[in-house]
Amino acid sequence: MRVLGIDPSYTSTGMALLVEGHISRYKTISVSDSKVYDIVHTTYLASQLADQVLTTIQKSKPDIVIIEFPVLNTPSGAYLGLSQQAFYERFKQLSAVRFLLIAPAGWSIVSLSVITSDGSSESGIVIIALSRFSASR
Repeated sequence: MRVLGIDPSYTSTGMALLVEGHISRYKTISVSDSKVYDIVHTTYLASQLADQVLTTIQKSKPDIVIIEFPVLNTPSGAYLGLSQQAFYERFKQLSAVRFLLIAPAGWSIVSLSVITSDGSSESGIVIIALSRFSASR
């Protein structure tokens, strides 16, 4: 099973691909130029981010994509909501892929970093992907 975990942000969207329960690769994407709190510009950034995430999904060919959705009642939440909408528009093209949205409240419980086999750290999205969709399930 191939699971792609996504922790969206304009400044540092984290993505980790798990193949049969092991980290295959991970990367970050940034589209921010510090003007995130301008609605017109942020709509443009959301589109750019969604295009890059869609390309990553198409290249990595996951069976499942797990995405943290934004808390809308925070200063940045409304702006991150624009990225979520852009994702939904792009993901219509991916009917064969299953998507799981996770709440930030659940995310905070497992947001500790983990150390990968090469000594680098990885975000908690990996922990969620491993626990919910391990190869043994």
